[in-house]
Amino acid sequence: MSRILVVDASVVVDLLARFRPQPLEDVLWAPDTVLTAPELIDIEVLHALRKLDQSGAIPPSRSADLPALMRALRIRKYGHDTLIDGISSLRNNLTAYDAAYVILARLLKATLVTRDARLAKASALGKQVVVP
Repeated sequence: MSRILVVDASVVVDLLARFRPQPLEDVLWAPDTVLTAPELIDIEVLHALRKLDQSGAIPPSRSADLPALMRALRIRKYGHDTLIDGISSLRNNLTAYDAAYVILARLLKATLVTRDARLAKASALGKQVVVP
């Protein structure tokens, strides 16, 4: 049986920008692991990478490759239509962005993987969270 992980943008940004890839890679590339995320992840990752690029944190030689590297990641993406009611139900506790990851993890009975300590604490709403 496969282990399903919901990865958030903080994880993908660290992975692509190579800030703290270990032990992240050990968690993500473990045998029989399936990576998932809401479609929102693409926009969030591009936004974060843009900010890092503009601040000079990413070498120019690397920034041009990031969109292709992002597309190459094997992350199964889920549309928002099935998440809307759940996201709305968490509106008093989380941003809609963070709630999308939490609700997807609930629906898939998956583990949420994040480098966002605030989200990890807030999402202790009954789902397992890993902060590598």
